[in-house]
Amino acid sequence: MTEPTHEPPAPASPPRARDRSFAFVLAGAFLLHFIVMRTWENLAWPDEIFQTLEQGHRLAFGNGITPWEYREGVRSWVLPGVLAGVMRATAFLGPGSSGYVAGIHWFLALCSLSPVATAMAWARREGLKHAWLAGVACATWFELVYFSSKALTEVFAGYAIAPALYFSVKARDSERDALYAGALWGLTLGFRFHLAPAALVALIWVGRRDRKRWLSLLIGGGAVLLAFGLVDWATWSYPFQSIVKNFWINVVQKKASWFGESPWYEYLASLALTWGWPAVPLLGLAVFGSLRRGLLWQVALAIFAVHSAIAHKEYRFLVPFLVVVVLAASLGVLEAIQRSPRGGWAAAAVLLLASAYGARSYDFRTLAPRPPPGWPPCPMWTFREGSLRGMELVSTDRSVCGVGVVGVHWAWSGGYTYLHQDVPFFYVPDQLSFQTYQGSFNTVMAADNGPQLGPYQKRRCWGADRCIYQRQGECRPPADGYTLNRWLRERSE
Repeated sequence: MTEPTHEPPAPASPPRARDRSFAFVLAGAFLLHFIVMRTWENLAWPDEIFQTLEQGHRLAFGNGITPWEYREGVRSWVLPGVLAGVMRATAFLGPGSSGYVAGIHWFLALCSLSPVATAMAWARREGLKHAWLAGVACATWFELVYFSSKALTEVFAGYAIAPALYFSVKARDSERDALYAGALWGLTLGFRFHLAPAALVALIWVGRRDRKRWLSLLIGGGAVLLAFGLVDWATWSYPFQSIVKNFWINVVQKKASWFGESPWYEYLASLALTWGWPAVPLLGLAVFGSLRRGLLWQVALAIFAVHSAIAHKEYRFLVPFLVVVVLAASLGVLEAIQRSPRGGWAAAAVLLLASAYGARSYDFRTLAPRPPPGWPPCPMWTFREGSLRGMELVSTDRSVCGVGVVGVHWAWSGGYTYLHQDVPFFYVPDQLSFQTYQGSFNTVMAADNGPQLGPYQKRRCWGADRCIYQRQGECRPPADGYTLNRWLRERSE
């Protein structure tokens, strides 16, 4: 009787080869995200300009539009401060706003590597084969590619939550990793305090009954949160003002609800419409990847439940949830390959195909809060591109002495972030305002089929959505002393 033979285990990849593959994936992810940002500029939410980049421009160059949040003190200056530093450091790269916009894109593409690196490090720690593939899955999922260009606090919270989960798992065996996990959860909460329930779930999962681990978690998290509090103290009136006042005004006084409310199931409907059939491979692999990693599904569920309970819903608030789901799916792909190589590689191919399909059909009409029926197609990759391209063009024209946004809401203009020039900025919502202030600006942004613009001649258009018009002559100061910031302050906008 012959002895049964066993196949020897496949030799692990040499560390140097693994490091090279990881470096290639990170470099490829950076290039993909950066090229997409540079090729398809878009503007889906006013906050991606006016809550972060515009305030960074104010810090860096002294001019910008101030929304109510930065008059009331309900936003932290941490992210705008970082962006201001990037703007000042990279302004030399090009004329007008083009230099520092490229610098911001470089910075955002670099930050977007966090989930990619986390997925590969997690897979490597568990000894899963083809760990690089987990990075590819995170790097190419269409929503993470899209949001990589957005300087939003919820996006940065997503970049913090990925390594926070990784170090939370490692923290079971190391007090030092517990310190790192706590610091990263503190960073997550600093960017978006709405994730506190998810952070609590993670801290309880890590700490259990181990006092030393709890101490490390609290020291790490407390130190980072203290830094956010000190920034508030230095820039506003007291520590953690941006969190306290944001919660009081938007949650207790329900000012956020003034911008719209949605039923509890809105995110479910929005995800179903946005994903379509790609939801099947994505969620299926995410569940598979969470079977041995319970923290992933617990945190994802906590994020989704809390945000579903908040009346004011916007799809972008789900970015940390999306990061967790895609991270779980990337690990699920490797689990599938380990159990059945042929089936696992087929699942990886389907996931990439699903991402390509999702990117092709990505449309603003499916995102919470959804616009009413009858809206024309609004592809996310080019949505309101003309606003940004137009203002970037105007930023290099030294003949500009004033800019009017006619028939276009000021929130969709790109602001001084893209205009850059220190000239008056006018919001002109109607014909009476146009007649009153047209002598104070010689450059107009308006739709191609917008109101009659008298002496202004069309210079360039981006579709029918946005055009730049200009007239000859100088600009005179408005008789009533109009400034857009004063106009906003009078209306609490």
